[in-house]
Amino acid sequence: MKKLTKLITLSVIALAMTAETSYGCFGWRNKKRKQSDEQEVSAPKRPATSGEFFRQLTPAARISYLKHAIDQNNVETVSICFSADRGLMDQIIIVDGYEMKPLAYACFCGSVDIVKMLLAKGFDPNKNLCNGGITALMLAIFMNRSAVTRLLLAHRANVNARCALNGATALIGAICFAPDEVDALLRAGATSKINEQTDNGVTALICACSTADKRYEDKDRPEIISSLIENGASLELFKQDSFASPLICAVSNVLPRSVNVLLAAGANVNYKDKNGMTALMHAAQAAHPAIVRSLLNAYRKAAVVANEASDCRLQAVRDDLLPLLVPTVEEVNVKDKSGKSALWYAQQARGAAAPHSPERANTEEIIGLLTEAGAE
Repeated sequence: MKKLTKLITLSVIALAMTAETSYGCFGWRNKKRKQSDEQEVSAPKRPATSGEFFRQLTPAARISYLKHAIDQNNVETVSICFSADRGLMDQIIIVDGYEMKPLAYACFCGSVDIVKMLLAKGFDPNKNLCNGGITALMLAIFMNRSAVTRLLLAHRANVNARCALNGATALIGAICFAPDEVDALLRAGATSKINEQTDNGVTALICACSTADKRYEDKDRPEIISSLIENGASLELFKQDSFASPLICAVSNVLPRSVNVLLAAGANVNYKDKNGMTALMHAAQAAHPAIVRSLLNAYRKAAVVANEASDCRLQAVRDDLLPLLVPTVEEVNVKDKSGKSALWYAQQARGAAAPHSPERANTEEIIGLLTEAGAE
């Protein structure tokens, strides 16, 4: 059976808020509870062909039997268990030290037939079924159980419930672990709380701009960014501890297509994080020429609007002509709180890159782009 390693280690892999640092979004603590002696008993080898046989089992064996039957998605055996002992419906099943009720455990295992049966019996998917206020929907999302997720949504599972540990929602969980379910959650009502912040000040959009999902060859998933923005996600909310905006997060995590989506939606290129660093500085530090070029073009477009005060003039400037325009020297040469500019960060990256390496070539290209734009 799949263990709860993914849940326990959320604090390490859930949200990469900068290129170097990750922050947890659901706050599961690696705090093992001593497992109940009752649940250490192995399930009987003989199949439970009748309620009479099941009632002959000890309480410990009954729980083990039920746990095994749910794990195997065995509807017949689970039905016999509940018919013989109705108290099992509210019994706690312990998994790696974490407490789950039967519906929560079935969602965790992806036992869709068991989930369907329990929901038909009137089990409430919105009850507190697991430690820390984790709902059945959150568990299905964490484990990327698509069929279970859709079933829970069809039974009106609350998409906006907040994790009691730090206020994260199923939408943020989907962005981290089940990105293909994001649109389903938005259609089910997650749009009403799309700008809800966790206790750490993380929004769904910041999470999407910060999460590098290693299960996908291409970690840059601009379609999620687009979907969130179209459904009302704010470009202006930032993470409280770092003041990192969605654009800065996307730049720091080297997501060039997501950066372009954010810029097209009107993200503020002049926004600074708590250290006074702009997106351009982060791009120079990350040594990514395409992102630097996109940001410089955003400065150029903004300059056209500022100088001409004409949207018509802006629309008339084709993207291929933008490099012919020069952003204001002040924007390119702006300094952070320590007095460092984007050019300084690019030069530092060049010094750290090995000679004749792709990284060295990237930094040389960035220095050239910045110099042409007026960097000093």
